[in-house]
Amino acid sequence: MSTIDTSTQALSSGEDLIPVLLARWRTIVIVAAATSLLGFGVSSLQPVEYSAEADLLLADPRNSGVFGESGVNFLDPSRYVRNQAEFAQSRTVIQRASTLLDARLDADEIVEQTTIRPSGDLDLLTIRATDGTAGGAAQIANAIGEAYQAVVREQAEVATQSSLDELTAQREQLQEELASVQQELEDNSNSDALQAQRDAAIQQLITVDGRIDQITVDAALFGSGVELFEPAEPPDAPSAPTPIRNAILAGLLGAMAATAWAWWRADETATADGRNDPARVLHAPLLGTVPSFEDVGLTGSIPVVEAPKSPAGEAYQFLVGALAFALEETDGRSVVLTSASPVDGKTVSCLNLALSAAQDGRDVLLVDADTRVRGLTRRLKAESTLGLPGLADETTKITDVLVPLQLGDGQAVPFIPARPLGDDTAAFFRTPAFRRAMHRLSELTDLIIIDSPPLLLASDASAIATNVDGIVVVVSRGTPLKVLAEMRERLDRIGTPVLGYIYTKAKLSGAGYGDYAYRYNYSYGYGETEDDRRSNGKSRRDRRRARRGDRQTEDSELVG
Repeated sequence: MSTIDTSTQALSSGEDLIPVLLARWRTIVIVAAATSLLGFGVSSLQPVEYSAEADLLLADPRNSGVFGESGVNFLDPSRYVRNQAEFAQSRTVIQRASTLLDARLDADEIVEQTTIRPSGDLDLLTIRATDGTAGGAAQIANAIGEAYQAVVREQAEVATQSSLDELTAQREQLQEELASVQQELEDNSNSDALQAQRDAAIQQLITVDGRIDQITVDAALFGSGVELFEPAEPPDAPSAPTPIRNAILAGLLGAMAATAWAWWRADETATADGRNDPARVLHAPLLGTVPSFEDVGLTGSIPVVEAPKSPAGEAYQFLVGALAFALEETDGRSVVLTSASPVDGKTVSCLNLALSAAQDGRDVLLVDADTRVRGLTRRLKAESTLGLPGLADETTKITDVLVPLQLGDGQAVPFIPARPLGDDTAAFFRTPAFRRAMHRLSELTDLIIIDSPPLLLASDASAIATNVDGIVVVVSRGTPLKVLAEMRERLDRIGTPVLGYIYTKAKLSGAGYGDYAYRYNYSYGYGETEDDRRSNGKSRRDRRRARRGDRQTEDSELVG
């Protein structure tokens, strides 16, 4: 027989954690300031650079007939402007610009320091040049503008002269033909054919003379192909570097990066700091909240016996009602308590729930199924028995595996200590022997509370959970939400209903403590005495036994 060890120390409480995002605002400000200073410093180290722009308003090719009939060769003026932008960057123009600059820059340097862009809605070319000096930038832009005009003028003159030479040759040929016809008419003045031939030659000569005059006029009008050249002026201020602008941009980028990091970090390090935080991850209801034992001045780990009127003692009393109600919803009797880690208060919760249920007059059985650590067995210093494996043998009496835990007033809680199972501990819980043991226990009592290993640390917990009616998860304050998400995935694969979770190591609020809704839902009024609770518990126990007897009678009739 074992007695309850009231000297066991309470579970340690976690530290308060400042909400992650609220704590990160200083980091964001520091990163933004640092990147801003870095951007300013890097910009200040860059060489000074000036930019100057010159504009060329091109002659509308639709109004020029230098190279053909007006409006025939240039149906798309915007395309013409784009072509001229490419021509202005050609090797011919750039070499001429280098010459105008007295070879201060070679062609490759000029190309590297200039950009020429056409306007989208005007026949305009904009030449933008950069240089280490304001005057140098203006000189480069103007040199390209002047070189472009000179090259275009020269090419236009060549084309014009070629056309004039061809027309002049035609004119001379027509004049010779006209002189020959005129000579024949002097000998035969009445020949209609000669007269017609003469008139045709005269008409062709007039056409050629008109064409020569048109090309001459068009060439004079077209000139360099530029209607207006607006030369560049030396800029008053450098275009680069711009330390202030770059500092602002760098600061904004730094703040954005720090904010993204803070959100990622918050997601990675988010913890269950409030009792409702685990609900959105576990997708399970909150059964009850247990305060930090240290906060309520408890030095032991069994408040339902040591300090039943304390917030911790009352919390477990409320939890018994909530747990019973949850089991009734599923018509179940057995529940396993598990957690993410060994320090969440799982074992202590099992013990206090079982003792509180016994104090309520419920038929309760406490089982230590954590055969690796044997936390309950060690805590209670229970004598070794055959344990759960012994129950698989129908010849073993249930009393041979039970150890009564004395409450000190004549009441006792039946307890099944854990028995070491060797290397392959989980194997037993996957066998029919374990299922037979659980079946025998379900016929013995109305409520079975099982302490199992942490779900994420041992496969035993999954095997145990598949053979019970419900699972309760114990979550301590400060548990990482990522761990709870992993636990939820594991629970989904088990398939056993998750009745809810118990939130442990909670901080006391200023307005008092306790899930008092449970008090009213399950008739635990403030004015209820200990005798009243036991009397009510006895009535509930009698009703449950009656229902169980009815079920057994029905089963016997079905078997018969």
